[in-house]
Amino acid sequence: MVITKLINIIQSILLILIIFTITFFVFIKNTLVNPKTTDIRIISTLILLFIITWIIKFLLRNTKK
Repeated sequence: MVITKLINIIQSILLILIIFTITFFVFIKNTLVNPKTTDIRIISTLILLFIITWIIKFLLRNTKK
């Protein structure tokens, strides 16, 4: 129970960070025109962490059944 709540909080924070970084890098820093590897790494790392937490959450729900 506590683990799923913690994962939900982590997922919410990650989703907010993903949205913020994508808007910041794409619209403010104009990464699509001038791509930098660090910008792309940050965005991809956040998305990967979100996917990993989603998988963990899915596995925890299936083990409870």
